[in-house]
Amino acid sequence: MTDGRGRLSGVLRAAALAALLLAGAVVRAAESAPPELPSVIPKPASLEPRPGSLRLAVIRDVVVPKNADADTRRVAGFIHDWLRNDCGVRTAGVAESARGAAVRLEVVSPDKAAKEAYRLDVMPDGIRIRASDAAGFFYALQTLRQLVPSGAAACPCVSVGDAPRFGWRGMQLDVSRHFFGKEFVKNYIDLLASRKLNVFHWHLVDGPGWRIEIKKHPELTRIGAWRKDKRAEPWNWRATELCFNGKTPGAYGGFYTQEEIREVVRYAKARFVTIIPEIEMPGHSYAVLAACPQFVCEGNNIRTDGLRGLDVFCAGNEGSYKFLAEVLDEVAALFPDAPYIHIGGDEVPDLAWKRCGKCQALMKRLGLRTPRELEAHFIGRIAQHLAAKGRKIIGWDEIAESALPKDAAVMVWRDAAFAKRALAQGCPVVMAPASHLYFDYALSPVPPGDAPSAGKGPSMETVYGFDPAAGLTPAEARLVLGVEACLWTEHVQTEARALEMTSPRLDALAEIAWTKQAARDWNDFRRRLERSAAPPAPKPK
Repeated sequence: MTDGRGRLSGVLRAAALAALLLAGAVVRAAESAPPELPSVIPKPASLEPRPGSLRLAVIRDVVVPKNADADTRRVAGFIHDWLRNDCGVRTAGVAESARGAAVRLEVVSPDKAAKEAYRLDVMPDGIRIRASDAAGFFYALQTLRQLVPSGAAACPCVSVGDAPRFGWRGMQLDVSRHFFGKEFVKNYIDLLASRKLNVFHWHLVDGPGWRIEIKKHPELTRIGAWRKDKRAEPWNWRATELCFNGKTPGAYGGFYTQEEIREVVRYAKARFVTIIPEIEMPGHSYAVLAACPQFVCEGNNIRTDGLRGLDVFCAGNEGSYKFLAEVLDEVAALFPDAPYIHIGGDEVPDLAWKRCGKCQALMKRLGLRTPRELEAHFIGRIAQHLAAKGRKIIGWDEIAESALPKDAAVMVWRDAAFAKRALAQGCPVVMAPASHLYFDYALSPVPPGDAPSAGKGPSMETVYGFDPAAGLTPAEARLVLGVEACLWTEHVQTEARALEMTSPRLDALAEIAWTKQAARDWNDFRRRLERSAAPPAPKPK
């Protein structure tokens, strides 16, 4: 009969052996299992961890094929700069053949890779990126930047297959209410590009200020770009008092020269961001009408009546159309890659038109019954002029309340229901509803001591929950160009505040725009956001 101590000893030996075997299994599993990956935002279509990692120090070249175009070679240069400047890797440069471990860019035919799509494979002996266009290579780089946190010496092995949901992935910046200089705008574009956004909607003109140099009409910036400095007051329309004699001591404002515009356009193009300029009309025109009072409706004085529902171009004055054609000719030349010119068309006051003899005479001659029909006539003439230059118009959803010009697009800001009017006319839409995507509204709940904003806005979860195609038929959904968020700046006076209002929600916007709806999940996004190594927002001056 064995004593109790012997039995206990046997049990302990068996337990110890089992523990050793389990520990060995855990070690072997840890050695073979791929490391946990940093989160990638927006979420790729597929991301598969692979065993092992790539020591970045072994990379010697960034290799492009001989048939690579100039844009692809420029992206290869971006990858080289990232390796050297952010990762401390002493790469030799961009070459057409490798002398060792390398980042290889492979151009594939368009039938094997959709526009802006990419395939990224990180292996222990190098990196391979395949895409049919340079934008795809560029977005692969943005993913790499998140896979390699700052200061990391290695990149986990991974295979990523990715493509965007929408072709229009946009962010707007209003520089009329408060002006932001050229260097900040370039930083803003970098921020967008890092999240794979590809449209920068530049709101250059509105009632409070004209921000773009027009050579044929220097009075627009001499007068319309400057106003009395009332930044200490809460924002209201009465705080917009232009300096009618041009810039005066203590005036607030500014504008971009045409050379600065060209510089920003080149900068954005290199990062695969298309700039859509907005020249607001026929309403929201206080600044231009103060500079050019000859286009004010009869019986009104824009300088004394200000913004009391009268800041609208005289639709019965033929000079209004000639003037705007001259302005738009210069704008179109400055933004040669913009397929659309945004013409606003929102919140048009009709009081001035109702009591203007010229406007009433035009309505009678054309058989127009309402001011809304007069607005449609006005916008139609502008669209016709731009069409002759190979451009299309896009406007806020009010323009869809009448018959739309051919090839016009509509930006929906009120709510998704207003998209139906445009879609019923077969016009494409960009979804930018204030309920979800106006970033001038503070995050809800508003943090204690937070600076003033346009009001309490949607939470991060509400922003993320927006589906641009919700409630649409398949045919209607095909007309959704994409999605855009807006940063209006009535309450955004500084660069720091602009970034503060934009950055918390930009990741959610990016995923709405890039990631297929079926792959999106709020809890998953929240976890990834907490672990994200996404590139930080640029710091303001």
